[in-house]
Amino acid sequence: RIIYLLVCSLTLLALVIAALPHASVKAQDSSLTITPVADSFVYSSNSHQNYGTSTSLRIDNSPVMHSYLRFEVKGLNGAAVQSARLEVYANSSNDAGYTVKSVADNSWGEKTITYSNAPAIGSVIKSIGAFSKGIYTEVDVSSYIRGEGTYSLALVDRNSTQTNLASREDTSHPPKLVLTLGASQPPS
Repeated sequence: RIIYLLVCSLTLLALVIAALPHASVKAQDSSLTITPVADSFVYSSNSHQNYGTSTSLRIDNSPVMHSYLRFEVKGLNGAAVQSARLEVYANSSNDAGYTVKSVADNSWGEKTITYSNAPAIGSVIKSIGAFSKGIYTEVDVSSYIRGEGTYSLALVDRNSTQTNLASREDTSHPPKLVLTLGASQPPS
């Protein structure tokens, strides 16, 4: 009977972990790494073109290019988000960095978003400075990612240098949201 219950418990745990399509849990360090469910960039000079299948995300101030990423945070099982870090791989360097901003509207589609129909970009979450190509850039987004839910982010250039970042279609270097989890939150 004990062995049967143990086998049932392990089977149930395996099914729960398998049901998390975009996440992997690392129990040893209480972190959760999530890849985006959608990402794309929009381009003011080609305002009706969609770039959702591109292996790159682009940012620039002139002409304007913004990148959008959407993450689904789930499977926390009541654990508190202690910190959240956005990691995006740099295919090119940038001597001024970029800014991550909030996007309240999560209804945009990866294969339909264009400059003309892109949702409004909200307030600044955090900016980072200069970076070299060939590394993951890291931005603390803890003030925005507080728990389970759907979150859209916009990446905006801080100067006039076009920057190339890896999208989720670049399977070797997809963007990541890395959450550090703490103890379960007490019921309110």
